[in-house]
Amino acid sequence: MREDSLRYALLKPLRDGAGAGYRGLSDRLSIFATLLDRELSTGLSVDIPFERRLWLWRRGFTSRSSALYDLDEDNYRQFVSDLQHERANDIAEPWDTVVSNKLTFYLLFSSYAEHLPDCYGIVGGGELRRSSPTMPTAPWQAPSDELNGVERHDAVRWVDRYLDRREALVLKPIYGHGGRGVFVCRRPEEGEDGADEDGYLVNGEPKTDAEFSAFLDDLEEYLAWEFARQADYADDLYPESTNTLRVLTLWDYENDEPFVSGAVHRVGTAESAPVDNWSSGGLSAMVTDDDELSAGAQWLPEQGEVRWFDTHPDTGEPIEGARVPEWSAVRRQIEEMAAEYPSLPRLGWDIVLTGEGEFVVLEVNAHTATRTFQVHEPLLDDPRVRAFYEHHGCL
Repeated sequence: MREDSLRYALLKPLRDGAGAGYRGLSDRLSIFATLLDRELSTGLSVDIPFERRLWLWRRGFTSRSSALYDLDEDNYRQFVSDLQHERANDIAEPWDTVVSNKLTFYLLFSSYAEHLPDCYGIVGGGELRRSSPTMPTAPWQAPSDELNGVERHDAVRWVDRYLDRREALVLKPIYGHGGRGVFVCRRPEEGEDGADEDGYLVNGEPKTDAEFSAFLDDLEEYLAWEFARQADYADDLYPESTNTLRVLTLWDYENDEPFVSGAVHRVGTAESAPVDNWSSGGLSAMVTDDDELSAGAQWLPEQGEVRWFDTHPDTGEPIEGARVPEWSAVRRQIEEMAAEYPSLPRLGWDIVLTGEGEFVVLEVNAHTATRTFQVHEPLLDDPRVRAFYEHHGCL
């Protein structure tokens, strides 16, 4: 063996160990930076003594958790802490980047087309581009699997023709979460206040033809999606937003199958509309084993507190006890879809129920937050959830 080859063979384990140590230190510093940022941005609004903050920090929680959960020495181990949650964020690497991209997610789960809204193409630079035969043709075109190159359409003209035939079109950034940057485009109804009947509405705000054209020209790396019309029960809860379910699936390694570890129904409010996101002022209600909703929780970060509602604060519609139609059947179907990709053992599914046992998946997230679940009950009460996090060395 040559001297340089021998030196390489002897030193390689040391280099690898040093590299692993560096990556471990880098990961710990990244988690620390994330928790520090969360503490500074949301924790300081929680009015608690410093001794309480110190107690929380020592157990892996930020101050926000004191407002979200009723933590004490006897029960804190039943909750996934902020630290444990951040440790779990690399579980799905490198597959997590696949599902965080809404286009690749759509293509990945295309075999379940009946549970996906139609994705018509990529919007950018004033164009709509259909780049895959998996993407459906426009409603005025004959269906075809053939695609010779990339179909390019003028975005304004395409959207205009689409809204002649459909209620609304949803534009979402390819990357993004939390409802940020999502636009629902419609035509104004006759007599609608502040709207030019020949113009457009974007998230309820009127736009003239020129303004709408400029709006589309400014978009880059957006996707044009079919608008999913929610079932009547969800529309009754709050009609000014699409009210979705966030479903958390984890992998059961003992039985080699996924399971739904929790589900919450998000309901929009006047504060969050046109989205239902909890971070924007929407409500989170747990879906119980009886296919009913619990009371709705609303997180107020500036006040550092959670408010609870048995009925909707704007519509007065009952939340606690409201029935989620055919939820058990939907849950089984979500588990079937999750079973397709064991490399994604932890996923948050955003779905909208469109009818009795019918639903579409709007997106999935490999880094889903746990607070919307744990504000209702601790996740680690379920032995299967605890086993999952122990399997991945997060507890």
